[in-house]
Order: sequence, then structure tokens, then C-alpha cells
Amino acid sequence: MKKYELLLIDIDDTLLDFHADARKALKRTWESLSLPVKPELYSMYEDYNAKLWRRLELGEIGIEDIKKERFRQLIEDTGLSVDPLIMNQLYEERLSQEATLMEEVHETMRYLKSKYILIGASNGIARVQKGRLEASSLREYFAHSILSEDIGVSKPDADFFNLGLRDYPEVAKEKMLMIGDSLTSDILGANNYGVDACWINREKKERPDDLSVLFEVRFFFEIREFL
Repeated sequence: MKKYELLLIDIDDTLLDFHADARKALKRTWESLSLPVKPELYSMYEDYNAKLWRRLELGEIGIEDIKKERFRQLIEDTGLSVDPLIMNQLYEERLSQEATLMEEVHETMRYLKSKYILIGASNGIARVQKGRLEASSLREYFAHSILSEDIGVSKPDADFFNLGLRDYPEVAKEKMLMIGDSLTSDILGANNYGVDACWINREKKERPDDLSVLFEVRFFFEIREFL
């Protein structure tokens, strides 16, 4: 088995259940503004939000654009009279407090920390991710976290890793493994940077032919079987 020294670990939907946390944060935001929480609210929001994050991965927009835009269309479509920037600020504050753990995350992270250098690797908004790592008590496992907002580059751009790993020049790329759930950011990012990739495929999606995936598991805790 190949010997690794450093593991790059995604946060959302790898360690923390982003959709569960986003649903709760959105509901709390709506309630704080005394707005009715309709059943279709989250699906509408997620449709706008996912498209914006995909454009971020493609390098078409930046994180500030996401902050400005993700509630603007939702507000228009629901006929509300709320400043989208204020709504985004309220939402980010609440999301930073939510931290729903995936299965056996702490047990797995304790095991991995005893063997490897662990680096968090996220495209998320910095204050949100830092808050969620703190709330989940996961921050203690990481030697360092690479957050795209902090460095100005997002996965899958290779510079996300080049800039984020400047303090680890002694670790060769063949000694690194990227672990994450997203094909378009985590796995493609690993391919672009030239490191091995482990795909967390919770939904049992078909593996694309144009991406290199060395390991594939359904649940994060399963990586203990080979690491």
C-alpha cells in the first residue's frame, strides 16, 4: 500500500452535512425576519446557490459575487422586500453555528491524525467554515486549513493547492492524498494539482471516465480500511 504523509480533506458533505446545516440556517434566517417558511424554500435557494458555486469552480465569478447574488433572485421570485446583502449576512452568521457531523467523523479523524498531517481544503466562505469547524470540534485535528476566500483561489484550480501548501514544501506530491465528495472541485482539483484522489461517493454515482480516482468509498469512515 502506498505510504502517504499528508491528507487534504474537504469539509462540506465530507465531514459535515452541508445540506442539513444550510436548511437549518435558512429556516432560522427566515424566522429571524418574521418571514413564512414555505416547504419549497430550500430547494429554490439551493438551485440558485449551486449554480453560483459551480460558476466559482469554473473561475467565472468570485466568492463576493456569491454573497451578493445568491439571495437576490430568491427575493425577487418570492416577492419579498429585503436587502439581499443583509439576508446573506444573517444566513452566514447562522450557518457558521451549524455543524452536523457525518457518520463516525471524530473517530476517523482521531485515527488519521495519529498517522498523517491533516489539512482542511474548502471552497467555503472563511468565517462560515471557521465557525463550523469550531462548533464541531474538528479544528483541533487540522495542522492547517486552506480556505478559498483566504487565498483568493478556489478548487479545482491547481493554485488553490500551490498557495495553500506553501508551508509544506518538504512533502512530495506523491505523498499527498485529496479526500472529498465533489468530482468538479475535489477530484478534478487533485487531478489538476497532480496528487492522488479519494472520492466519497455517498449517492453511488457513476464514476466519470475523464477523472482519475484512486480510491472510492461511500462513507468517510471507510477510508480507515486503506489508510
